[in-house]
Amino acid sequence: RILIDKISGLNKIVNKLQTIDTKFRTFAMEVLASRYGPYPKTSLPEDMQKDPSFEDYFRCQHKESNCIFTLDFSKVYWNSRLQTEHGRLINTFKKHELVIDVMAGIGPFSCPSGKKEVFVISNDLNPSSYEYMQMNVANNHVGNYVQCRNLDGADLIKNSLKYVDEFRKQKIYGNEGKLTTKSFHK
Repeated sequence: RILIDKISGLNKIVNKLQTIDTKFRTFAMEVLASRYGPYPKTSLPEDMQKDPSFEDYFRCQHKESNCIFTLDFSKVYWNSRLQTEHGRLINTFKKHELVIDVMAGIGPFSCPSGKKEVFVISNDLNPSSYEYMQMNVANNHVGNYVQCRNLDGADLIKNSLKYVDEFRKQKIYGNEGKLTTKSFHK
């Protein structure tokens, strides 16, 4: 509670209850403190279903790499300690290159890459991650560069040429498959 009182913008503190062992890399959490009450005791379904207002309780926004990300950290995998690695990799991408992010989560590589005019096929198997990825692509205005998918990673890799070809059918390409302009930022 002291941390919440002293750090502006900090609204809740949670403790991981289990290891990450689910298909979608999520885990149960207990709420240790919250700026606002009432709040669920844990992120477990039995606590979340007690009050309909808890549905979006774990939803938040995070700023990173000149982008704003919306996510529900009880439904998606998120690790803020990866921010430096995200930035390091994004700095290696060059304008108009194509990157395939097989397990993209909510888009921490995809959205900043799109802002650099890098084409990205952004994929995640988790339906919640996919939903937030689409939202983040739209909210960060990188839809001309980032194509979202909700596939098994093996399927994406196996059919990657098909998905690359779909970029050539977007309005940013001419009939010859060449870029029609150099910038698509909104």
